[in-house]
Amino acid sequence: MLNKILAVGLGFGAGFLVVGLAMFISSLIYPPPKDLDMQDREAMTSFVQSLPVGAFLVVLLGHASGALVGGFVCGLISNEVWQLGPLIVGVGFLLSGILNLRMVPHPTWFAALDLLLYLPAAWLGGYFSTLL
Repeated sequence: MLNKILAVGLGFGAGFLVVGLAMFISSLIYPPPKDLDMQDREAMTSFVQSLPVGAFLVVLLGHASGALVGGFVCGLISNEVWQLGPLIVGVGFLLSGILNLRMVPHPTWFAALDLLLYLPAAWLGGYFSTLL
């Protein structure tokens, strides 16, 4: 049981590191204005609305990759065919995605794709871990 809890926790951690890396890369490619106050909801909304499609694709790739890696790490550490763990990781990513979308409005197409990717990506990561 402790092994499964550890697997889920480390899966989240690994996945969030991947998402953080993707956000870092996105900010290098599409840097925010130097005077942007991240706590100002209107300023953040305006900045997000000004971003090109490519910026959203980088973020989508980062979110999906994070869930995939999270599911993979969870499956690898649990060391058994246990798909519930990676799906728990996927649900965690889904909930954080919902929170992110509530804090800063994103285009509808992005929100729909983003929320649809988490669970399949985490499950697929868990599945890949069983192939090793």
